[in-house]
Amino acid sequence: MSTVVVYKSRYGSTKQYAEWIAEELGADLKNAADVKLEDLLPYDTIIYGAGVYVGCIAGIALISDNYEQIKDKKIIVFTVGLTDPADKKKYEDLLTKNFSWKMQDTIPAFHLRGALDYKKIGLGNKLMMKKMKINEANFVSKEQIKPLLESVGSSKPVNTTTKIYDTPRLTIETRHVHLPNGKDRNYLFVQPVPAVCILPTDETHVYLIRQYRAVINEYILEVPAGGMDNGSETPLECAKRELAEEARFSAKEFLPRGYVYSTPGFCTEKLWLFEARGLAPCETCARDEDEIIEVVKVPKTDIFAMIARGEIVDAKTIALLTRSLGKVNTD
Repeated sequence: MSTVVVYKSRYGSTKQYAEWIAEELGADLKNAADVKLEDLLPYDTIIYGAGVYVGCIAGIALISDNYEQIKDKKIIVFTVGLTDPADKKKYEDLLTKNFSWKMQDTIPAFHLRGALDYKKIGLGNKLMMKKMKINEANFVSKEQIKPLLESVGSSKPVNTTTKIYDTPRLTIETRHVHLPNGKDRNYLFVQPVPAVCILPTDETHVYLIRQYRAVINEYILEVPAGGMDNGSETPLECAKRELAEEARFSAKEFLPRGYVYSTPGFCTEKLWLFEARGLAPCETCARDEDEIIEVVKVPKTDIFAMIARGEIVDAKTIALLTRSLGKVNTD
């Protein structure tokens, strides 16, 4: 298996990590400034590393702009910065901003802590760092690359993929997968576009929708939800659109409530969760022809009793209600 480590380094930390990774893997090492798409095509595994600057992964366009041409290869990204890797929420936000939804589903990413040396940075950045009271530090250590190295060795590139169904919004395929325990298995991968769920709330109530679901031939209570229209739509943009289309509301504030996977045993679907506050009526968006929807106003204090009685059975709805209203007294 041929591997290349490509790096984009401004102050040296990313280059150091890239050199360690290439040395451990026996991989080729290349500076991103000298790399084009055709230079990546001969490799089975591509590892890209870069620093994080003002919320952007430096040079990530080398991967994102060419993703369709290299998506069948094993791709790993590592980022370098002062942020603590334990801050999962901040890192998820970074990836959402820099990765398309397809990249988020398929590319493992690792954050390695870097260094700050005031002697190496420009005056503008130095003043900004001092104003933010960020002190000089050096967290660079070879120990940090271990999880990435394990990831490289934990699974082989997917060599056997059979596509069963393929549309812009849903792909179904079978894959031969090499598991971390050394076993090989065939898996069904159902890959819809990522989606969002929104819970509209005011001080005392939530607004659910009663929607007809043809697959189960029932009307059920749900939160407004829907898939992202294309690879460039962000979860927040999708949340605003779906709230207007399904619940006929706009909102002043959208509070992120994390994400859940709907059925990770066979489906890659990732559902981003939001709570919407500061509601106002909005009638500008048309619903889809198959959406038979009634908006239902429910007291917050009734929600968990309704779940217990089986009146709310939709999994994504229960997840978002729990994330948003977990502290509500239902006695």
